[in-house]
Amino acid sequence: MAVSDHLGLLAHPLPPLRAGPRSSFEIAQLAKQYGCDTIVVGLPLGLGGAATPETEFAKARAEEIERESGARVLLWDERLSTREATRRLEELGIRGKQSRDLADSAAATIILQSYLDSRNRPSSG
Repeated sequence: MAVSDHLGLLAHPLPPLRAGPRSSFEIAQLAKQYGCDTIVVGLPLGLGGAATPETEFAKARAEEIERESGARVLLWDERLSTREATRRLEELGIRGKQSRDLADSAAATIILQSYLDSRNRPSSG
């Protein structure tokens, strides 16, 4: 989980939620708590960009979150985000179990920051 600042410029990690039958509801409640009008959900694609079984699960989860929260939900390519998060944590000297515990929040932050950067990038033309 991650949330942006009020200006929509920087993503900040939140403690991870454990996946379960109530996680869509919990995400919706957090979105309401933080006043989010848009929720970005990572879309797991294969390295070549093809859909995977996890892709369909993420799409279904995104629909649940949208129903529960009333916010707009966007699917965002999450390819290599976990690898990047793990690399960044290792650069900070965080390895092993501690790294695994933080990797999901770090990956969520990378995904959200990617979305924010693309939205805030000046358009050419």
